[in-house]
Amino acid sequence: MFSKNSMKFLEALMNSASPSGYESEAAKIYRDYSSDRCEVRCDVMGNTIAALNSSAPVRVLRNSF
Repeated sequence: MFSKNSMKFLEALMNSASPSGYESEAAKIYRDYSSDRCEVRCDVMGNTIAALNSSAPVRVLRNSF
């Protein structure tokens, strides 16, 4: 099942005030959660990209805000 940390992340994400077009609160929660295990960056459009192994020859989309 989920770890306590994952459940806290999910609860914070679900309780964030982030309607379409104003996702900055949810994006910050995601960045904070992912930053200790992934390479995290944001693009000019405000999307958050987290890469677990960015130098791998094959890439799979994990999540993006």
